[in-house]
Amino acid sequence: MRWDLSFIGYSTANYALSEVRDPVKTIKRAAPITMIAVTAIYLFSNIGYFAVVSKGDILGSKRIVAALFSENLFGEAAERTLSAFVLNHGQPSRTPIRCWP
Repeated sequence: MRWDLSFIGYSTANYALSEVRDPVKTIKRAAPITMIAVTAIYLFSNIGYFAVVSKGDILGSKRIVAALFSENLFGEAAERTLSAFVLNHGQPSRTPIRCWP
C-alpha cells in the first residue's frame, strides 16, 4: 500500500477550503473536532472488536478481525458478506491516484 494515499483526505479538505468564507477560522475549528471524532470512532471500534472476539481467536485466525467480529455477532453469512465488501472496497486503493502535482 502506498503511504501517500493516507494523506489524500488532507489534500481534499484544503482544496475545499478555497470555497469557504473564512478558511483559517474554519480549519482551526474543524481540525480538532475531526481528530477527536476519528479517534473516538477508532477507539470504540477496537473496544467493540475485543468485546466480541477473544484475543485467542484474533491471534489464531488468518482472517481480518472485522470478519471474526461479524461472524461472532451475526453469523457466517454476515462474515462472508463483510469479507466481500472489504475486498471490493480495497480495490480502489491499489490504483495510483494523485491529487497534487
